[in-house]
Amino acid sequence: RIYDISSTDPIRVLEVGTKFDALTHPVRTYCLRWSKKHPSMLLSGGWDGVKIWDTRGKDPLVRCITGPQITGEAVDWYQSGVLAASHRPTEQVELFDIGSGLKLPAA
Repeated sequence: RIYDISSTDPIRVLEVGTKFDALTHPVRTYCLRWSKKHPSMLLSGGWDGVKIWDTRGKDPLVRCITGPQITGEAVDWYQSGVLAASHRPTEQVELFDIGSGLKLPAA
């Protein structure tokens, strides 16, 4: 839920549906990050990956990025991509393209 900080009233609920499916964070959401460049855009991260939201639209979920295993404050906007840090022994930090959701090659 998104709340108006002045009134504490809810102004938007970000949800995909009532059924369990691959588009929701079914277990836990560990972090949120607003875009400084686009104030209506939001990232959420959980065990199942990263979701990109646009709070202006009727269907606010823009993209799902599967692969990252988020267990803390571990997502951020980076240039034209999404930076994600995962809780695993290899490839802990990855960069994904916002448009496609695909992993970008390491520089």
